[in-house]
Amino acid sequence: MTTEKVSLDLSELQKIEVLGLPFGYKSTKNEEGTTNIVLLPFPNEVDGFNSGLKKFSSETLMLLRSKHYFGINIRSQMLDVLYDTFIEKYELKEKSPNDYLTLQAIYSEMIIKLGTIVEDFAGICYACKEYQVNGSDIAQVFLAYSDPTSFYKSIISKTGKRKIKQIFGLPQSKGDLNKIFRDLTEIETELLMKAIESSVNLIQQEFCNVSKTIIRKTKDNVTYYDMYNKLKHGFSPIYPFVIPYPLTAVASSNDFKIEELITEHLFENITIMHDKLPGQRTTEEQKRYKDEKLATPAFAAEYINLDTAKNIKEQVVRITSIYQYLINKYLLISKGDTTLHLFLSKDLVGHEENKKIKLIISDKSRYKI
Repeated sequence: MTTEKVSLDLSELQKIEVLGLPFGYKSTKNEEGTTNIVLLPFPNEVDGFNSGLKKFSSETLMLLRSKHYFGINIRSQMLDVLYDTFIEKYELKEKSPNDYLTLQAIYSEMIIKLGTIVEDFAGICYACKEYQVNGSDIAQVFLAYSDPTSFYKSIISKTGKRKIKQIFGLPQSKGDLNKIFRDLTEIETELLMKAIESSVNLIQQEFCNVSKTIIRKTKDNVTYYDMYNKLKHGFSPIYPFVIPYPLTAVASSNDFKIEELITEHLFENITIMHDKLPGQRTTEEQKRYKDEKLATPAFAAEYINLDTAKNIKEQVVRITSIYQYLINKYLLISKGDTTLHLFLSKDLVGHEENKKIKLIISDKSRYKI
């Protein structure tokens, strides 16, 4: 684990602000007469960064700070830009073929953005759990992580709540609480345990909502995450309206209009070509896939409408909220802050109970460490 401290004489640095961010810099001349400039972002936070090296590697601190200030926030903002552009095109009363193509492109990008966020979130959560359980380096685990589907399945399973407590560094029992706080009454202990369970329930519910984008209900259905994995490799879109190949569409009523049916089935869907999922392949197809690395082409269509776009945005909002809470928690750990931080909802903990909980967990004198 790298724990190299920032070792500069801060008194020798000149201070400047660029784009609203603080920097320090120092100019020196080498033997060839070339000017070398040492740049130091956030010079006033060097002591805190060095102190954090007692808990984490420099790479982990770099990762946590980057994600706290920009990472998930920037991705979420980019999704908002895509969503706003989608709405603008979607609300056009009369659409040209190019408008439908643009909607399909934007929708595809929204799924790709959602997929990267879902993967990122799973990776950082798993890395934090490994740190808590095994003392593993967060950055090293995060960079090597590659199985978000298994992670989301584990979080919504019977052991999910235990994993959530591990990820977020929450006490598992009353005994753990008594290791953190001094002189807790039985009433205070019960109140804190209720608050912890409420936090865990709220977090798990959010995980359950997100898991719908990644966990298949059946072996052959396609999730947003499946579409993401195909889209990022360029297997989309396929445009049925430019391919002279017969398709069968089912009319919703006897008085249908052919123009509306064509528009609905050929323009208002995004169609991807993909290799069949394991649950879709025949024995022969599975053997060909395994032995010859040859896929069996299949097609999946997703109806593009406002509800699906809103759903994607809502998933990102859910992840962003918990992600920010998690990263902030670990930055506080790096500073030696042992305060109990909870993710509470007024619906789960009453107003008066909430006030009592905050009084306990914000009182530094109540902590043993």
